[in-house]
Amino acid sequence: MATSTSPDHPSRPSRLASWTTHLTLSALDHTIAILGLLLSPPGLVWTGGLLVLAGAAFSWLQTPLQGVIRGYAYPIGSTPALSDGLTNPVRPLSFALLCVLAVALAAVGRVWTRAEWLPRYAGGTLLIVVLALPMHLIANAHAFVQLLVDQGAEREAIRTFALLVGGYSATIPELSLQGTSSPLETGATVFQVIGYGWWFTCWGAALMLLGGVAGMGTRRGNLFVASWLGIALAVLSGVTGRATLAEYYRLRGEGAYAKGQYGEALASFRAALDWLPALRDNVFFQYRVGATLYWLGDNTSPAARMFLADNLSKQKEYDKAELQLKLALAAEPESKFTRTKLASLYADWGVSNFKKEHVGALPRWEGARDLDPNLLRLPYFFGAAYFLLDDRDQSRTIAEYGRLLARIGERGVRADVHGLLGNAYFKAHRDAEAREAYRASMAEIPLVKQLNLQAQKGLIGL
Repeated sequence: MATSTSPDHPSRPSRLASWTTHLTLSALDHTIAILGLLLSPPGLVWTGGLLVLAGAAFSWLQTPLQGVIRGYAYPIGSTPALSDGLTNPVRPLSFALLCVLAVALAAVGRVWTRAEWLPRYAGGTLLIVVLALPMHLIANAHAFVQLLVDQGAEREAIRTFALLVGGYSATIPELSLQGTSSPLETGATVFQVIGYGWWFTCWGAALMLLGGVAGMGTRRGNLFVASWLGIALAVLSGVTGRATLAEYYRLRGEGAYAKGQYGEALASFRAALDWLPALRDNVFFQYRVGATLYWLGDNTSPAARMFLADNLSKQKEYDKAELQLKLALAAEPESKFTRTKLASLYADWGVSNFKKEHVGALPRWEGARDLDPNLLRLPYFFGAAYFLLDDRDQSRTIAEYGRLLARIGERGVRADVHGLLGNAYFKAHRDAEAREAYRASMAEIPLVKQLNLQAQKGLIGL
């Protein structure tokens, strides 16, 4: 006799199918609900806020984790600190802090007033701040890129000297930029340097703005959009106005210079300098101004003398280059730019002397230190010279490398200096300290275990 299944007692396959269907529909309902929440105006605002916070976090984390950020977005002789963001508006960290403050303001307003328009308003304001960053950096392209080039020059000088004296040059990173010949290339360079954190920030701010625009049609939504446009005009004109005009005149001057119209080029360069006085400390800009003056027959102005000094130093005529820079400094005794140029000349001159006579390099480097105590390559040069000149008493060498370690946050260079310290301790018969220095060298970057064979030999020898 066949058995039948009662409607009140469904079979196991039927129960399983019913349970699976219910679970699937429930999951789909929850997914749609979550997507609906995320795509709603408040959801867009708060999703954007989380991305902005993630971007700010990346701006911090990439400093120790990304070689490009660690080496080039901040000075080689220092490590990022909170004060960087509060004192230098060109640094990415300062804008990250503004993002955090804006989101914090929106969060506080949300909790206290439960008003939905406040986070949207803060999101729109935040977007302007974020968009002002690349515009500001592109408009001030040469001021920002010059920082990178200066750091690259420091690295190249250290690498050259390290090869000369047999140091650990393999771990010193090279400087690589997309390009700086056009605003687009400069913009690519800027974003290459800034890193992923700002992509999070820009997308987060865009979502916050989208959440605010989605509220249009209401009184608060219209007020938000009108206020956003007003802030856009105020911030963009205030932050980038002068720099944009300076960049316009600079490019106009470059075009005139390329055509041989030196009088028109000089007028444009001076107009750019009037709009952005910071160009006075820019190597590229000053070199072009000096070249323009030189071709106009001016050999006595400070800019023209620095142009002549640059070309003379490239030809290894350091004494003539020194004379030109001293005359330029006498004309502008308060010019930090000219003092740094003269200090760099003495540093290079000392390296040239070092190849012939070790002792002869020291007076040049001492003169460079008197002019610019912050020139990073000098402790490196002094340490290498003292290591070769001094016998068992390596106190001067150890002091110089200790001074260099105190100023450097980049792990690649720190590994290099720790290795050199190990050499100094070993020469001084301080084996225990030498062993610790070699271990510190290999601990800074694991890859140094493969590259820095001298440190390993030092450990084996000890």
